[in-house]
Amino acid sequence: MRWAAAWSEWSLKYDRYYGDSLPFPISLNTTAEKMQFLTNENGLKDFVVFANQFQWKNFSVLPKEVPWIVVGSSYGGNRAAALRKLYPETVFAAYASAAAVQHRKDMSVCKLAVPLSCNLMTCSPQM
Repeated sequence: MRWAAAWSEWSLKYDRYYGDSLPFPISLNTTAEKMQFLTNENGLKDFVVFANQFQWKNFSVLPKEVPWIVVGSSYGGNRAAALRKLYPETVFAAYASAAAVQHRKDMSVCKLAVPLSCNLMTCSPQM
């Protein structure tokens, strides 16, 4: 954070059901009913509410006054791109590194990719 403070930037990580926002203990026995509010849509809306209420010392850093830039990789890249697309009034710019370009409910295709890759390259016999 020292580097970020020197450049007047903040690094924020927030998501539902993470850290202090955990509404109840989560285990292997947590029911789907309890997880019903853990959705991408709600996570994006949470960010917008956070951005529009965030205060830093005596400075106004609301999105209508200063540009908010969201950066993420992989899942965070998807989140950054979606925030920019759906909430351009809140997110001035986004950089999505290694974000998924195709979502699938059925990931069984991945079971085919790993053996195929191993046949093309030298892999450990344990794979």
